[in-house]
Amino acid sequence: MLIVKKIQTQSDFDLVEKQDPNAASRIYLLNSEGGKSTFFPMTPMAEADTKIFFGLLPKLNATIWEGGYYVGDCSFDMKFDGAFDSAASPRKLLTAITVRVNGIAPEKDVSALTGLLHEGELHAEDLQIRLREAKETFFKDLARGLYEEESPRDAIFDLAVGSLTKYFPFLKVEILFAQVDEELTPAEKAYKEDMEKLNAERRKMEMEVKSRQNESNKAISIMEIEDNEEAIKNAVILRKQERELSEKHNELQLRLLNETADDKVELERARIRKEKSLIELELKGVEIELAAAEIKRKHDEIAARLLEKREKEEENEAQRKAELYELDRKIREAELEKLRLEAEEIRKRFEAATAASAAVYAAPAAETPVVITNDAIEKQQTRVDILHEEMLNAFSGIKDEELLNMLQEKSGSSNGVELTKALVPVKVVPRGLALEIELDDNAVRIGDRMEISFKTPVKGYLTLLCFSTSGAITLLSPNIIDGSVLLEANVTYSMPGDKLLPDLRIRQTGPVGRERIAAIVAPESLAPAIPAGTKGFVDLEASELPRIIARLEALPADSWAAGYLGYSVIEE
Repeated sequence: MLIVKKIQTQSDFDLVEKQDPNAASRIYLLNSEGGKSTFFPMTPMAEADTKIFFGLLPKLNATIWEGGYYVGDCSFDMKFDGAFDSAASPRKLLTAITVRVNGIAPEKDVSALTGLLHEGELHAEDLQIRLREAKETFFKDLARGLYEEESPRDAIFDLAVGSLTKYFPFLKVEILFAQVDEELTPAEKAYKEDMEKLNAERRKMEMEVKSRQNESNKAISIMEIEDNEEAIKNAVILRKQERELSEKHNELQLRLLNETADDKVELERARIRKEKSLIELELKGVEIELAAAEIKRKHDEIAARLLEKREKEEENEAQRKAELYELDRKIREAELEKLRLEAEEIRKRFEAATAASAAVYAAPAAETPVVITNDAIEKQQTRVDILHEEMLNAFSGIKDEELLNMLQEKSGSSNGVELTKALVPVKVVPRGLALEIELDDNAVRIGDRMEISFKTPVKGYLTLLCFSTSGAITLLSPNIIDGSVLLEANVTYSMPGDKLLPDLRIRQTGPVGRERIAAIVAPESLAPAIPAGTKGFVDLEASELPRIIARLEALPADSWAAGYLGYSVIEE
């Protein structure tokens, strides 16, 4: 059966008109735009329209329109049966599906349809062959949806339609029957056959029992008809006796009422007393409920006042913390300004010393020779070196504080890294007594083992710095063991831990003073490369701090996070 044919000549149109008298109403132009091809109906067809079919009119864009195509009706059923292996199931899958094809949907994408044409024609038989070729892919899509994506079993019809239209979007299809089961083992097959036999025998026995019950009911009906006349006679006699007994009972009841009139009055009084007692109990219950409601009201008022007080205290505490933070910030700014002034003074002294040293070397020869000894030159050079070192130390202090201020502000924002430390308990045994040393959270003894924990709100590479009491800036991460460490967001890490310095220990070495730890998590590692052959941790040069600050300022504010932790180092 012809489904689609490209119309190029009058004989092509006459051919399809012989098969389908309504062919004139089923002629389409092919529209190709945006990577999609659809059929555009040309109905009713006028005589001049044949020019469009047999050769496009000049006014049409030949790169978009192509004509014409006959698209006929077709309807056929196909069965897809078979067993196949699937990675989604440990057993082979037995599949039985019946599909009904109801024709072509011209408004859908027909790009794949035009690719199936052979010599400008597509027959139902050719379409069925292409559908059978796609059977295995079709089955695998069903297995993936049912087992890997865990779709419900009743969704198999929608899955089947979706899979078919995925590869053949131009078809109108419906699923008449669909079933996918795992292949049974021989033991399971035998069990299933036995259960079917047992069910068949049970149905047979139920039918026999029902038949015997029908026969028994018929026999009982016949006996009831024969005994009906005798039963009527007995009923008349019993009715007469019942009437006589009822008259005697009424007579005795009247006599009993007359004798027990006084007892009834007493019973009524007792009933009234009982009802009064019940009402009193109900009133007491209501009073108890009212008292409980009053107690609950007072409890709620107290709870509300406590909540209001707690909220006010929390608000005051937050305000106090903000004021302390602002005061600390101002103190740091004052210290930073002091350091800047000291650095500027040292710089001027250094420039003066450098100029004096240059003047010594560049002084012209006088009439009276001036003898400049090596000792004087060395003293002058030593003075220059000392001033140079003081200047570098002063600028280093400024950059330390600038970087720490930047990280402390970041730590208090939404992109703050949660940074904590914990002491590893150390047991000492003086004179046979076992003691466990516990220290304040803000103090660490020299010699104590430490563990640092942190959690970052953003994903990135870790840069962990220790501003030690000795004035050194130690790079804890990256290091020669872990290299650059990539941290996931909202995951708690520990050092030492599984990912950072496993199987190692961190011990406080001093000296006494204030020590600070800063963690930075950024899209790239901010630390300098670790020289080959390095042993232990690396101490950063003062010149590295401005580079780290510049790289942080160049990053988007929400792409990096930082945490800050300070504590005191005390004597052992």
